[in-house]
Amino acid sequence: MSNILIEDDLSLLMIGENLKRLRVSHGLSTTEVAKMLNKSRQGYFNYETGAREINITSLVTLSNYYGVSIDSIVGNPYAIGVESKLNYRTFELTKEGIKKTMPTVISSQYNDILAVKISDIVIKFFWRTDTYVEDSELLFEFKDRYFISKIWFKPDGSGFFNINDKPVYFTKRDKEDLIYLGVLSSTLNKQFNIKNFF
Repeated sequence: MSNILIEDDLSLLMIGENLKRLRVSHGLSTTEVAKMLNKSRQGYFNYETGAREINITSLVTLSNYYGVSIDSIVGNPYAIGVESKLNYRTFELTKEGIKKTMPTVISSQYNDILAVKISDIVIKFFWRTDTYVEDSELLFEFKDRYFISKIWFKPDGSGFFNINDKPVYFTKRDKEDLIYLGVLSSTLNKQFNIKNFF
């Protein structure tokens, strides 16, 4: 009987961790989420701390609001391979015109995508890598600062990258301070801001 209680307590803590992560990622306070669920702040806070079991109505409300499955709220937040998905209704441009197609799913099963907000309307996505990729825009660290640029090397091992259209040169010895974080995989250019969409 005590094993069941321990499993239940663990489940409540996992759900609480997921609720907190989702709330923080959306920039919401516990009071704001509580209001959405018609609960007191303390009532909602008890869900996040695992002190109280969340009801199915609240789970459905939160999964719809955050745009995630109920499974992602009640599942293990630390499991390797937790899949993040974005689902979109999709249209395709063909020779005959625009046609509705199957939904597009953007997924990062192993969380190997790094997003860099360039401005309120431009976000760049980088595939995580610790390897130099020639002739590609890279996200990298150099002397404790982060940069986005292509990197060019000279035959002697020195090189340069451009920041604000100005070259930053480094020696062969400085090359050891380059830490590759990711290679550009896509860019999102928004035309206007939509609440809770990046």
